[in-house]
Amino acid sequence: MIKNTLFTFGHRKHHGKGTCAKMVMDYCFQNQIRAKRRSFADMMKEQCSKRYNLNNLLMSDPKYKQSKPEHLLGLTVRDVLLKEGAFARSIWEYAWASSLYKRVSIDFVNGVQVIVVNDLRFANEYDFLQASLADVRLVSILVHRKNGIFDDDGADAELPDEEGFGSVWKYIVENDDESELWIDGLREQTLEIVRKELKR
Repeated sequence: MIKNTLFTFGHRKHHGKGTCAKMVMDYCFQNQIRAKRRSFADMMKEQCSKRYNLNNLLMSDPKYKQSKPEHLLGLTVRDVLLKEGAFARSIWEYAWASSLYKRVSIDFVNGVQVIVVNDLRFANEYDFLQASLADVRLVSILVHRKNGIFDDDGADAELPDEEGFGSVWKYIVENDDESELWIDGLREQTLEIVRKELKR
């Protein structure tokens, strides 16, 4: 019997977190494992869709997040999400982690065996989940793009050890996207971790 398991992928954008998360979901579907994809930002996206008249169904689409709906007065959808996320965390640092905890707790009660989260960005949020989900196996995976990829803010893509993440990552998956077989390498590394963890 599979122990309830939460896979979390982090931590920088454009490094392959979503690709890895989809691989886990596909694996679970193929092996008849009940799985669900969740996000720290689920509730925030729902709130923003109502407050700013945005399409919640498209909130995870990178193109939509970079779009500038006329009524946002020059802001992108992503700008709004970041603003709302930062505001909520300024009031309570665990705002989004608490929201995720409540949702995944219900999922597990309803028979979900594996939950996949692809937006782990803050070490304290991982700590909150670890403390709150004592009976759940947490598997933290850093997806690292090897070839000098830069974020929008110019921060380099070195392995993050400066943001409190030092002891968080259980695994590191290397995304060597200059290789013709990069997707196969990413899949091989990711599924090796999944098989290992779900056999425990």
